[in-house]
Amino acid sequence: MNRLFPLLLVLSLLASFPAEAKPQSPIEATKEIDSAIRAYVTAFNEQKLDTIALAWTPECVHVDRETGEKTLGRDSIRKDLEEVFAAPSKMRLSGQIQTIRLVRPDVAIVDGETTVSAMDIEPITNQFSAVLVKNDGKWQIDSMEEMPLPTPASASDSLSILAWMEGTWVDGAPGSQVFSSVRWSSNKAFLIRSMTEEVDGTVNNLGTQIIGWDPRSRQIRSWVFNADGSFGEGVWTKANETWMIKSSQTLADGSLSSGTYLLDRRSNDELTIQLVGHEVNGEMLPNSEPAVMKRVVAPNPITVPALEPAP
Repeated sequence: MNRLFPLLLVLSLLASFPAEAKPQSPIEATKEIDSAIRAYVTAFNEQKLDTIALAWTPECVHVDRETGEKTLGRDSIRKDLEEVFAAPSKMRLSGQIQTIRLVRPDVAIVDGETTVSAMDIEPITNQFSAVLVKNDGKWQIDSMEEMPLPTPASASDSLSILAWMEGTWVDGAPGSQVFSSVRWSSNKAFLIRSMTEEVDGTVNNLGTQIIGWDPRSRQIRSWVFNADGSFGEGVWTKANETWMIKSSQTLADGSLSSGTYLLDRRSNDELTIQLVGHEVNGEMLPNSEPAVMKRVVAPNPITVPALEPAP
């Protein structure tokens, strides 16, 4: 059976959401794509053939990198889909997006994984990379590549994309500053971020964040433990140059808080972070202003002249 359909059919529902008249921000596009994927998983599992077929452009291309098999055109995809849905064992589809890159307002590259399961087969998980184009106000899949999952990387390899965060960062003016010190754990399995504030010469601990790699979901995750007793977790997704950290937190008084942190690396020594979509017990709160944090550069070492022998 052609392995095309377990792979990235999950993205096909993108054909059904309309384009905006103005360019979308990465977080807006990501939210819509995430919602579209969830809706499409339902459509695929209900075997809605027409919805899936129309999600592809007429001249679309799918390539299976493991077998070298290439499928050309929407008609060929539809034909193979009919065979998939005619099989006695009903397939169930799930998937997740890992990165979204908006190349142009009408072109996006989406990378992620899909898993197909059925009663008589072991679950199969594949990696994909797809190019989506916007035609007549709708997103469609123009090309897609499927490949087996790579050999599992170590936690430190998976977190290397965040290695630039190592060091000490500061926000604010002298007299009222927040410091974030990021370091590797002893075996480089985690990044540890310690947060403190200095107010009028007094230093207070704010909390600790641990950033790690989840090999099961194949995503970067984080856990935060604050000095006031609150705690939470987050899931990291990259869209263009922005890291979006979808977070949930239990506050010290038992309230439930959620929101998305936008982390932008402006340069090697400067980043911004902003909280958007913030809710506490279901009540929407205003977005925060972007906070600018700058790397604290260690002073140059003092050079001591070499002693000359006495005459």
